Amino acid sequence: MDLQFFYPNWTVLHVSASRDSFHLNMESTHRGSRCPSCDHVSCRIHSRYWRTLKDTLLHSTPVFLHVRARKFFCHQSDCPQQIFTERHPDWWDAYDRKTLRLAAFFRHLSFSLSAESASSVSSWYGATLSGDAFLYLIRKEQLPAIEGPRVIGLDDWALKRGKRYGTVICDLERKRPIELLESRKEKVVSAWLKEHPSLQITSRDGSMEYAKALSKGAPQAIQVTDRWHLFHNLNKRTEQFLKRKFPLGITWQEGADPRPFPAPNQKAITEREAKKWQFIQLVQQQYQKGIRIADLCREFSLDRKTISRYIQLESPPHVERKRTHSADPYQSLILSLIKQKASKRRIFEVLQEMGFRKSFSTLKGYLLKLQKQDSNGEQKQRVFKLPRQKLYSYLWSKLPEGQEKQAIHRLLKEDAELKKLQLLLDQFQQIMRVHREPEALAVWIEHAEQTGIKELNQFSSYLRSDWQAVQNALVHRWSNGLVEGHVNRIKVIKRQMYGRAKFDLLRLKVLYRSY
Repeated sequence: MDLQFFYPNWTVLHVSASRDSFHLNMESTHRGSRCPSCDHVSCRIHSRYWRTLKDTLLHSTPVFLHVRARKFFCHQSDCPQQIFTERHPDWWDAYDRKTLRLAAFFRHLSFSLSAESASSVSSWYGATLSGDAFLYLIRKEQLPAIEGPRVIGLDDWALKRGKRYGTVICDLERKRPIELLESRKEKVVSAWLKEHPSLQITSRDGSMEYAKALSKGAPQAIQVTDRWHLFHNLNKRTEQFLKRKFPLGITWQEGADPRPFPAPNQKAITEREAKKWQFIQLVQQQYQKGIRIADLCREFSLDRKTISRYIQLESPPHVERKRTHSADPYQSLILSLIKQKASKRRIFEVLQEMGFRKSFSTLKGYLLKLQKQDSNGEQKQRVFKLPRQKLYSYLWSKLPEGQEKQAIHRLLKEDAELKKLQLLLDQFQQIMRVHREPEALAVWIEHAEQTGIKELNQFSSYLRSDWQAVQNALVHRWSNGLVEGHVNRIKVIKRQMYGRAKFDLLRLKVLYRSY
């Protein structure tokens, strides 16, 4: 192998190899070198010495370069440096003990993995570096200055979920994050925005905190609310409506004319449920006094979603526990075998062939129950259940099949509110995806308010409170999709570092790969 090919402008003096390493003695072919202080070339040699550097692996074996380096006299009388060591900026940095290509390999590892993982991987390649050294490499990296962004998107990310949040800002035109802020407060975000007067369009979610920060820090920029968040908000309202209207799901009996109806809720509440209802009423009273949901979460040590659900409740919640059996997936097969007068042992053997792994005694009681139902004629009038999720999917134009489809059609004929909701959801999708006309959305809001459905009124109030940004979402193509992707990337990086990285380190790891 001609090693001279891998080291142009160098003369390879000697090569020694062993199972553990390659050693190359070499010297530069250049006659002189530039002074690092005055930048003048000098050819007058002062002395020579040997320095050792690590290079990238050769056939999975570490390579050590023993360079015969030189020192030169500087002839410039006004230069403060009379003697200098020759530099090779194309091969290594001053005072460094590794080549630039090995440093690039370490840098790639440091930004791709956690410090300890990078140290472990590098040792497998024979280029050992400690975890602390990898952290030093990250903090040593300098990010280039931000070019004046025109279109940005911003969203929050959790430093500590439920307690502390930061802000990630992305350049939507260049498709990369440009800043990571340690807070999402109006003062911090608006201060950053004031430093970038080139902003013309800003995309955000429905946060009023960001809306205020943008109005204060970048009043010249057009605010665009994210369309996905509009759909997400309407999804939540639809789910709340179905939970309120059908708290126990939807059931109907088998027959020629299936007629779905809300499952009855006639059970008296237990002592435990009554105690929980008192607690829920206490939460509602505190909320009605004007206490914020965030403060209620801290006071009662509950999740935000739980507090929000408690506030919406109008009646005591019932806990329905559905009993399941390991033979339920084979019920239709068992019924057919019972009608054929098959013995219990024969049914057990057939189920074992189908993948049933429980014992015969486990199946025996289940068979007795089905035989009793069949003898009493209850099985002929089977009760079907329609999950709310099926109805929810149908309202968003995802059609079910068979009995469920017939039951939903019947339910829509019977329930005027449900039919109005379905029509409004179809119209909303058409407006957001096809027509993209603010006037049509304004008419839709009026129709939604006239239905008298509480959840639609809440959604309409939200649209009116942020009307200008909602209008801009229909006119402009920008959205927060790219920003949401980088929020997920931040989560991956945090987990990779076990959540122990300081903010400055996390910021560098998030922003580095984008430049």
